[in-house]
Amino acid sequence: RYARKELPVRLARLIKATQKLPFIVGTNPYIKRVYKLYYDSFQSITASPEEIRDKDDLDRFAALLKGLVESHADVVPMLSQGFLECKKYMAKEDIKQFLDDMIRARIGIRLIAEQAISLREQRHEHETSSVETPHDDIVGVVHTELRPADLIRTCASFVQELCDVNYGSSPEVVINGQTDITFTYVPVHLEYILCELLKNSVRATTKRPNDFGHPPVEVTIAQGDHEVTIRIRDRGGGISREDFDAIFDYSFTTVKNENESSSEGSSEDDSPYGVDSIFKGVSRLAMQAGLGGPIAGLGFGLPLTRIYAQYFGGDMNLISLQGYGCDVFLKLKQIDESLDDLQI
Repeated sequence: RYARKELPVRLARLIKATQKLPFIVGTNPYIKRVYKLYYDSFQSITASPEEIRDKDDLDRFAALLKGLVESHADVVPMLSQGFLECKKYMAKEDIKQFLDDMIRARIGIRLIAEQAISLREQRHEHETSSVETPHDDIVGVVHTELRPADLIRTCASFVQELCDVNYGSSPEVVINGQTDITFTYVPVHLEYILCELLKNSVRATTKRPNDFGHPPVEVTIAQGDHEVTIRIRDRGGGISREDFDAIFDYSFTTVKNENESSSEGSSEDDSPYGVDSIFKGVSRLAMQAGLGGPIAGLGFGLPLTRIYAQYFGGDMNLISLQGYGCDVFLKLKQIDESLDDLQI
């Protein structure tokens, strides 16, 4: 019922915000497709019954939401491509403000929709299963006993495999600190953040081998009273001063356009921390489809990662030691009663 009432309001705000874009930007085919997706979603939800009275109503509405979530999988890459083509028609600050607001709103919409879908599926599983399978630690998309170390291992394995495919080798990822801790969080959000940050560190390290192979990427976990901190440390050479101020800008990437001739080669100034081609072809299509499709090479990696980190009151900071490596500090707040001002 909350999703049925809240989602049309949020979709209407996104539609109005897109309508206020300069005319020439709004007519871009990618941005038009995003606008049509949100408009059609608004129409679909408002056409459904306002009151969810019984199980049949719930089933129909959950099926509707599932279809809408799947249809929106490519919104982020479409927005990225659209604003890449339209960046000369809007000030950089205006683009950043629009995209920040759009992506935060999108996260909230998907969170509400996916929570409703997951709760329905969990209830259905409980009703139909003859075997008692208690999941007291999973409530919709929220995991109350999430173990960061386990998720880091999964993401590291995924990134290392892709690195092996693209570069022929990959560094070891060492996990230390408080590896046994658990906390309450949304696993799919943390998975996206970790994959993006580990991808940057692993790729940077792979491009700077030493006499002994690749130095390891070190991931340290620490738990405070109401937050968990994850530090990702690499020795991938750091970020140049010229690039550092731009790494959180949308569409900033040192990756060559895939349409450009590969014979041009890569720039010597290629920053290992820009979004790169490690996820190209089949690998790119596999990357976080549930969170918005492949975004590698479009310059959305780090700004999107920081928005996800900040969504529940956390933050992400990056410190570069040029010529040596980078430390990324990811602070994540527990999703519990300590988040008094939490707004989905």
